[in-house]
Parts: sequence; structure tokens; C-alpha cells
Amino acid sequence: MPHLRALILFGLGTFVHVLARDASGDDSLPASNRHEDPGESERSSARWGDILLNLMRAEETDERKYAYVERLGKSVSTNVVAALREFTNARHPPHVRLRAWCELLRHNQPDAPAAAISAWRDLALTRPSPPGVLMSRLSPDGQDALLRVISELWPRFDVPAKHETLHFLGAHFATPEKPEPPERPLAPDCERIRAQAISLLLGALSDNAACAPPAPCLGHSPLLDSRICDIAVYALHQIAPQHFPFFTSLDLWPRELHVAALINQDRVTRGLEPIPLPGASRPELPPESSLRITQLRLWPSEADVETALRERLTALLGSPLRTDTLPGILAWYADGNSQGIRSLSMEASRTDDLRGVTLVVVVEPGTPPEPVRFWNYSQCLSFAGKPHDSCSGTKVGQPGQAPCDWRSGNEPCADGLSGPARAPFRLYSRLRAADG
Repeated sequence: MPHLRALILFGLGTFVHVLARDASGDDSLPASNRHEDPGESERSSARWGDILLNLMRAEETDERKYAYVERLGKSVSTNVVAALREFTNARHPPHVRLRAWCELLRHNQPDAPAAAISAWRDLALTRPSPPGVLMSRLSPDGQDALLRVISELWPRFDVPAKHETLHFLGAHFATPEKPEPPERPLAPDCERIRAQAISLLLGALSDNAACAPPAPCLGHSPLLDSRICDIAVYALHQIAPQHFPFFTSLDLWPRELHVAALINQDRVTRGLEPIPLPGASRPELPPESSLRITQLRLWPSEADVETALRERLTALLGSPLRTDTLPGILAWYADGNSQGIRSLSMEASRTDDLRGVTLVVVVEPGTPPEPVRFWNYSQCLSFAGKPHDSCSGTKVGQPGQAPCDWRSGNEPCADGLSGPARAPFRLYSRLRAADG
């Protein structure tokens, strides 16, 4: 019965939306499909809207309420505003109340902007999420108020919530690649709101907290840590590419240098003293030592990686990277030496600055199946930023053997590692225990 009721409500919602569109004279429909009498269409839509509302009042599932409120907002029922207000009271969950206020914005209710912002604030305190629909429906003054609320709540957001918010701001206020018409200046109100968004992003440049896996916008390795400041740089570049160049590097120090330069650019503009530029975190090596592993990063953190694996990885610091380094660690894991890990991902990379190799390891905690029947594996190899070789698939589990192995007849890998000292490369390997 619940499924039948959901199907009926979905059909009614769709029918109401179609009637509402017809009544509005939507030119996207052929004339033969539009009603000749808009008044009759509105009356019919209002009747179906009332039926939909009565069914919605009996709905108990919060997620369905959210979907039905969205559809009700498109209705032309005579009491749609009163109906939407029923879903703004405290007995409904925050995300349903927020959606109801967003739909009331569609109906130009004067109290909706302030109430919608307040509802988003309540929701963000418990379940932070970008205010996409809300931001798009607010006036410039409303957007200004919403950005001030985001700034107020920013210290309370966790790292994933900050990531999502930064991506949203960059995309929402992004400068089109081919603006139409070209070079037309923004309206004063829009320019003011965009400047406020830039100010919020500039404040995020000093936050170097990170999480894994990173955001895909950096366009590099899936193991490159996405710090808040790196995402803020990308969002700033989306909004004003001529003022905020975007720079990526597999090495941390060049990115820290770039972020510090952008911070100082802003501080000088505001008449403040610049901050000191970061020094190189790793010394430059002689060319013959460019394969030495000089940096190790563990995710989620060193404290969360079990002792046996952490000690084995730490022992690699200072030693040269060989074609059997990553397969050796994966084979050790596949031999059952680490019981609390479901998957292990490793990446070894070198840039062109002669500061050695960075080894990044991401651990997925969990209990592997007993016995391990299959291994899901993937590997990729690139030189100078260009993909060279890759393999992925599933193989039957065999103790002590990594299913895909750089040692097994992979001359390009050996040739790449023995190439010029300043030739950048990236080796990535992942192994995951599976039971079928």
C-alpha cells in the first residue's frame, strides 16, 4: 500500500505540474497541446492540487514529504500558499521546512526570504549542505544575508561540509568562459554579492585542514590531499580567473607557496603586512638521489593506521623507490598481515624539483572476508603528466601475491624510474579484499 500511495501521489504531482505549465501558456508545448481556456485549466489544476494536498497531509515519510512539497510549489491551486505554510511549522524536519520556504519564495511571499535563511541556518547546524536552491531564488539582499550566515557558521562546519560549500560558491558565482554579451560588467548588486563571496573564500585560504579522498576538481591523483585552502584557490579561480590563477602540484610545498602568495595579495590590498612565505619542507637532493622517498602521508591519520603497517611504511623513508616497492607492500597486505584493513591504496610521485618521492597511503578500515575469495585491483602509471599504462580487474585471492605487479615484465615502469632526475612520474596501486 505505501508504494501504491507513493505512485498515486507522484502521478498527481506530475499531472498538477503539467496543468500549471499549460495554464501559464508555456511556449515549449505545441499550440495543439495547450488548453484553449486557461481559466478552466487553472480550476482543474486547483482541484487536483487540493487532492494532492490532502494526500500529502497523511504522508508520514520525511523524504516523501520533501518531494511532495517541491511539487506542491509548482501547483496553481488557490490555497497553495496556505498549504505550503503548513509544512513550515516545527513538527516537520528542517529540510522539509526549508524546502517549503523555498517554494514560498517562488510565490513571492514577503516573509519567505528571512524565514528561508533562518530555516537553512537551523539545518546547517545539524546537517550542513550547500544552499543551492535557496541562493538561486533570493534577491541580492537575500544572498547578502545568506552569505553572512555562512560566514557565521563556517567555524562549526566539518571539513567535508566546508569542501561542499566552497565548491558551491565557486560554481554559483563562476565567471562564464564565454560571457554573453562579452565584457558586459555585472550589475552593482551582483558585483557586491560576488565580492562578498570572494571575501569568504579569501578567509578560507588560511585553513589547511584536509580529508581524503580529495575533490576531483584538482585534476590530479585521487590520493592528492584536498586541503580547504586548495579548494578555496580553485573556487576563487572560478569566480575571477584573471585575479586568482589556479596552480596544482603533487608536492605540498609549491602549493603552500602559491596559497601564501594569494593571502599576501589580499593583505597588501587591505593595507596589512604580508605573512612570511613558507620555506621548502624538503631539501633539494642531488640528481642521483631523486628517487629517495622523502615524504610519507597516511590517511586517515598515523594514529588510525595499525602499528605493523605504519612501521613497515615508515621504514621506507630515505630508501630509493624501486619497481617492487608498492607491490611488496600490497603483497604483504594480501598475505594477511594486516587484519583491520579492507583496502589499501598507495601512490608514489615525483615532481621536477629534485625533492624526492612522496608516498601517499590511504587505508580503508574494515574486516576483510574470511577467506578472501577475490582481490579487486587497479594500477596506473604516468610520466610527465601523461598516462602511460594501467590495469584493473578482479583475480582469485592468492596469499602473498599482489594480483597486478609492476615487477612482472613492466619495462616501461623500470625505464621511467631510471629516466632523467627531473622527469615527474606517478605510480598508483590499489588492492581491496572482496568475497564475491
